[in-house]
Amino acid sequence: MENDGAAAIVLVAAERAKDFAHKPAYLLGAASGSGFRAGAHPHNAPRYASAGFDTVAPDLYAMAGIAPADVGVVQSYENFTGGVAMALAEHGFFEPGEANDFLTLENLVAPTGRLPLNTSGGNLAECYMHGFELVLEAVRQVRGSSTSQAARSDVALVIGGPMVTPASDLLLASENVLVNDTNDEKRYLPAGLPIPVSEPDGLSEPYWQGLREGVLRVQRCTHCGTWQFGPEWICHGCHAFDPAWVDVVPRGRIFSWERVWHPAHAALKDHGPYLVVLVELPRGRQCAHGRQPARRSDAGGGDRRRGRGRVRTPSGCEAAVCAAAVAACLSPRAPALRRRTPATCS
Repeated sequence: MENDGAAAIVLVAAERAKDFAHKPAYLLGAASGSGFRAGAHPHNAPRYASAGFDTVAPDLYAMAGIAPADVGVVQSYENFTGGVAMALAEHGFFEPGEANDFLTLENLVAPTGRLPLNTSGGNLAECYMHGFELVLEAVRQVRGSSTSQAARSDVALVIGGPMVTPASDLLLASENVLVNDTNDEKRYLPAGLPIPVSEPDGLSEPYWQGLREGVLRVQRCTHCGTWQFGPEWICHGCHAFDPAWVDVVPRGRIFSWERVWHPAHAALKDHGPYLVVLVELPRGRQCAHGRQPARRSDAGGGDRRRGRGRVRTPSGCEAAVCAAAVAACLSPRAPALRRRTPATCS
């Protein structure tokens, strides 16, 4: 049953934490998504007994630079009991076959449990603010001000929406957990990643061949002049067959960008984060997006950029998935983004 009430946090840059009266909780990571075919009917899903965190949880830990053993307390949205149990397993706290031994009262209560769970009572015993009260309790745990304080509370995990697509995660931590890794020299996209190639039918071969030659090629219908990407055998505008490939100047204005942690291809595993950049080209209104390793200096809206990318018509500017690590074409090596550039919750 829903309750009348409100809940809120104040999210600021870490350097502003000293301006606030309360001890800050640092945001180490946030992840949202779903695994392969997560939207399928449950009886047709590849992972039947899943809470939906099989890809989200690893992304979260990689983003934060910590492991399941570092988490001292968990706040989980409890829409269904089975979903909570599966979510805890998928976050690496125990193997599915160990659930009966791990999920005991003494393990799940503060202050002495191995992994105190929903220490404020959660949706069932505190209130139902659509799960937001779980975030507040995680902040209280990190600060040390919870009425059911866990013994280990430097890292608090918030699990959102088990068995819901998409699922989401949040990791909060105290200042004690932050590590100065400014001098981390790890580099992303090392030499040896697979070189992107066209599909077996050869439809996109002119695009990839153009990239190898340093040329950006996109499709344009010779009948109606429609620009389009991804490549198709038929024009989306007039339905004429075999649109032509045209060389365009790879210069445009950044329309939007996003830092991505989840590997869009297996070859990119452990080589993130990288940037997905949406570029508006001057010829017509088509947009291009490409991938390059994320750097400490983020891309800025309105900047001029020159490089290679993928092109789509305005209706499809939401960015398609690149085939086999197109980032390798853009920049084979780049400095790492510092893993922890935290914000704070007050």
